[in-house]
Amino acid sequence: MIRIRRAAAGDLPAILELLHESALPTEGVAEGLARFLVAEEDGLLVATAGIELGSESALLRSVAVDPAALGAGVGIEIVRQALRLASVSGAESVYLLTTTAAGFFPRFGFTPALRAEVEAKFPDSTETRPGGVCATAEALVLRDLSRILQPHRRD
Repeated sequence: MIRIRRAAAGDLPAILELLHESALPTEGVAEGLARFLVAEEDGLLVATAGIELGSESALLRSVAVDPAALGAGVGIEIVRQALRLASVSGAESVYLLTTTAAGFFPRFGFTPALRAEVEAKFPDSTETRPGGVCATAEALVLRDLSRILQPHRRD
């Protein structure tokens, strides 16, 4: 059974390893660990996601799933939980930058955004730094978090 929970200090090495294996940036993870979630199965970390908070918005970052857990729905659930965390933390909208998973996020209501909008909302983020690893990433935004808080329906 997969369990999603807040990340703890002891999770940091496994989070960094999963992000490295997923070719995702690790800069800023240790400093923002309090706003990271992990999914674990049988004591092993199988997914992670984090948020950075800005003024009335959040930046979803570091969404990674272990290849062995792909297809089990853990990616969908950890993103849902991260969006809930953003909402209860006061965010009204959520942004993200991605180079490989733009097709995954529309299921949550994400739509294309201007890169400049993300950079303006999160000027101090390692994710938006000019010339950084996310410099060529596609920007997406979820402008209405209220639908995420609705009970999940299985169609």
